[in-house]
Amino acid sequence: MAFVTAPESAANRPKPGRPPVCKPEVVIDVIDMRRKGLSHMQIAIALNARPVPTPMKKSPWSKEGVARLLRTQHAQAIARSMG
Repeated sequence: MAFVTAPESAANRPKPGRPPVCKPEVVIDVIDMRRKGLSHMQIAIALNARPVPTPMKKSPWSKEGVARLLRTQHAQAIARSMG
């Protein structure tokens, strides 16, 4: 018995999400720090020490803000491109 898949439609395609608001350089730094084993809190402390502005230009960075950034489609796409 053969299975028939639904044709690609607008409902089946991934949604693009909001446009990225964080600079790619910041996202790369955060991904690098996470891959080196730093916790979200340690990354937030490092970003605040520089100081690196948060995506919404609010400060300071928090562990929740770092986790939220890493969950974005933008950050996930950059992480995939980094290998």
